[in-house]
Amino acid sequence: TSYSVLPALALEGTIYCEARKGSYTSKRFRKSIRRLLLEMNLYSEPCSVIALDKTAIHEDRSIRRMVEGGEIYSVSPQKLWL
Repeated sequence: TSYSVLPALALEGTIYCEARKGSYTSKRFRKSIRRLLLEMNLYSEPCSVIALDKTAIHEDRSIRRMVEGGEIYSVSPQKLWL
């Protein structure tokens, strides 16, 4: 059995974390992003920016529409560690 974990980290600590059995489908990922957005603030306030790597599931257009009006940064996995 495998598990997937979706954490959302901020300078203040973990603002959202979800673990589930199996892997994420696009539908499951969208639901998780909706729940995460409830914990976030408007841009320029703390916890207001989502940074995603370029994994195909992160490139879903509906994800971009959900956070329209905010800021989305797609970065390479290497840049996440800088």
